[in-house]
Amino acid sequence: MPWPEKVIRQFQTSPPNPVESDFLGAYNRLLYTLFSLALISPVPRKLSDYIITFEVLQNRSVFILKLNKPADLTWISSRQAADVQIRQTLHAVSAMGTRLCFCPLNIADVPTEIISHNIPRIVNDTAPMERWDYDVLDSGEGRLRAVVDSIKAACENIANA
Repeated sequence: MPWPEKVIRQFQTSPPNPVESDFLGAYNRLLYTLFSLALISPVPRKLSDYIITFEVLQNRSVFILKLNKPADLTWISSRQAADVQIRQTLHAVSAMGTRLCFCPLNIADVPTEIISHNIPRIVNDTAPMERWDYDVLDSGEGRLRAVVDSIKAACENIANA
């Protein structure tokens, strides 16, 4: 099912060289389209390092979308920082413009620290660009809707327990 025209229009208003704030309205509208206002509402907030996040709550966080400027996708260091910040978080999405990297919740996983050893004169790409392999306006729509549906089902189970 395609996004409503109002969501598409909001994404189309971003300028040629956008920064994070150029996507605030678009992701705000998208999340309000996906989540019921009666039960869950997106809350945009800024972290101390000025990375913009949206947090969806139902008495506790159930979904986080971290928004970065599209140009960050080009830089290994920016992708690494995005990966580290979002990896340990519930169902989470790192968005660089319209490109999405999904970080699924897996409660069976034991948290481990992944350390990339630096090799002189060789760059270690611990967060390859290919992880941001979905575009929210194309193939990412179905994946994002599936994540949201699983979150809603889990929230229903909590409410009925």
